[in-house]
This record gives sequence, C-alpha cells and structure tokens, in this order.
Amino acid sequence: MSDDISSSQSSVDLSPKFCRLEYRTPAYEPLAALYKDALGLNEVEPGLLRSVDGGFELAFKVLPDSTRDSETTVGLYHVAFLLPSRAALAATLRRVFAAVRSATERRAETAAPDGARSAAVNGFSGPAFFIEGATDHLVSEAVYLRDADGNGVELYADRDPSEWRRDAEGNIAMDTVELDMAGLLASAPSTEGICAGSSIGHLHFHVPDLDSAEAFYRKNLGLKVTQRRYPGARFLAWGGYHHHLGINTWAKDRRAPQGAAGLVRVRLSEPPPGASPSSGAEPQPGAVPRRELGPDPAGIIWSW
Repeated sequence: MSDDISSSQSSVDLSPKFCRLEYRTPAYEPLAALYKDALGLNEVEPGLLRSVDGGFELAFKVLPDSTRDSETTVGLYHVAFLLPSRAALAATLRRVFAAVRSATERRAETAAPDGARSAAVNGFSGPAFFIEGATDHLVSEAVYLRDADGNGVELYADRDPSEWRRDAEGNIAMDTVELDMAGLLASAPSTEGICAGSSIGHLHFHVPDLDSAEAFYRKNLGLKVTQRRYPGARFLAWGGYHHHLGINTWAKDRRAPQGAAGLVRVRLSEPPPGASPSSGAEPQPGAVPRRELGPDPAGIIWSW
C-alpha cells in the first residue's frame, strides 16, 4: 500500500463537515444529562439535539431492547467536539464540572438509607456520564467523557496549525502527555456550553484490522493518512488536518451484540473528495443528491 502521508504545511481545510450523528439507545433521558444539560446543545425535540448555530445535530433513536455493552467493542471509540478556542474549551469544561457536582449532590440527596440510588430519579443503570481523563496531544488539548450508554466523547481545542510538528516522513506529531488543566481553566473564568463556531472535529473508531480499515476509508472517503506511528492506531484526514478520523484495534475484534446501543450512522455535509455524490439514480431537479455507504469496518453507515 502506498503511503500518502503529506508533508504539506498548507492551510487546513476542514470540509466536508460532520453534520449529523445518529445513535441507537435504550433511553434518551440519561444521554440528555450530558449532551443537553452539561454540554448545552439545544433540544429541538426529545431525541434530537442541535448545536447553537445549527452546524451539527445528534439524533437518538430509542429502542428499549437495545443493550449497553460493558466491554470495549468494534464501533465508536469517541466523537470529538472541536471548540473554536482554548477559552471556549475551558468555559465548556467549567459547565461540565458544574453539572457533575450538581448531579453528585442530587444523587446524595435522593439516596435511600441503604445507599441505593432512587429509581425514580435515576431510571437507568449507572451514572448519567463521567469524566475519563484529560490529555495534551501536542496538536490539541482534550478532555474525555463517557455517556450513559458508554459512548466516548472528547472536548478539545486545537493549537494553531503552525505549531504542529511533522517528522521526516510527514507524520504529524501527536502524543498523550499531561494536560495543564489549571492553566486551561484559567483561560476562561465563566461557564458556557458548546458555543457557536464549534463543530464535530473528528471521529475515532475501534476496527478489527488497521490495514483493511485504512484501505476502506482511503478508497471510499478520500481520507489520507497523517499519522501511522501511534501504537495500535492510525489517523486520517482531509485537507491537511491532523485527523478527521482515528482508527484503532484496541477492542481486539470484540463485537457488540446485534442491536446494541451506540453510533449507527454518520452524515457528511457534502461528498468527500473523489466520492460520487449520488447512489446512481438521477436526482430530481432541485433535490439534494445523497449517497449511502457502508457499513464500514466499524459497522457505521455513512451518507452525504
């Protein structure tokens, strides 16, 4: 397989955009605790959340029989919300931390004498969400969460592309080092949800095999490899970004049961480079051509 890592340091083109993600879930309310209450996405209707400027939306289809898998399985690792600045990231984190404190206090107040949580308040198993960690990736600063269904969520802000380093082979330098959380939070004394100008910056999937997954995404989505040195993972992008898609084999090919909760569909704002904009049939005048692709190696359907 030819190596298409680019050494170009040209300006970053972030299109096409991730404009809609569709999930399967056994219950919407526990997810709303994170995406609506903590992150501040607007609720268009129950099960449909949209960013404040309409740039992206999350749709949750409730199927009560869908299951939450406690094991790491092939599929979504995390969705990453890109904030437009370090201060915007800090303000959103402050809102998340406040929501965690509030939820913790409510659980303590409603706990039964034996320590059991009130089923009336927590009509689902497990906490609404929790904070997993925080990392400096050299190209960005990031904090990781996990929602009630086990879906990963990253909140991050990029450093200026002029600060991204590349090695002699063109790999963009990315690492996992300690985040200066105190310095980050000091950049914004106020709290705010995911603000205007934010986007879904990238997705990261568990896949069974890196080589076959890379080949699929290169051929069908026009993505190019930007980093292949990270242990057990690869990163791909359009237009010189550090990555729009991460893939890894950390799930060791474990598969979720049929109908499990999680991400099922991704919609792009426009056809990816080199892809056909339609599925073959001629679109009607004035209609927006759409194509559906998949399932991909992570079991996800793509459309545009």
